Amino acid sequence: KAVGSTQIQNAAGKRRKKHAIHACPFRNLRNANNCNATFTARHNLRYHIYAHFGHKPYKCSKCTYAASSPATTKRHQSSCKVT
Repeated sequence: KAVGSTQIQNAAGKRRKKHAIHACPFRNLRNANNCNATFTARHNLRYHIYAHFGHKPYKCSKCTYAASSPATTKRHQSSCKVT
């Protein structure tokens, strides 16, 4: 399911310095998993695919939080209140 309207997605594409060359493999499927996500970096596609499958290999060292990308986990850890 795409996030944001078509206008928002088009605006995001115009802001990119590089063209998105990595497309989600769930793109153009005729079921509920139709995904139009594209990425300029292959590692971001990998994290996106993890999210499709619910795979969360990046764990918070302070609590039980887990995420599909290291950036999300890092952002969480900066505000994690568990000591």
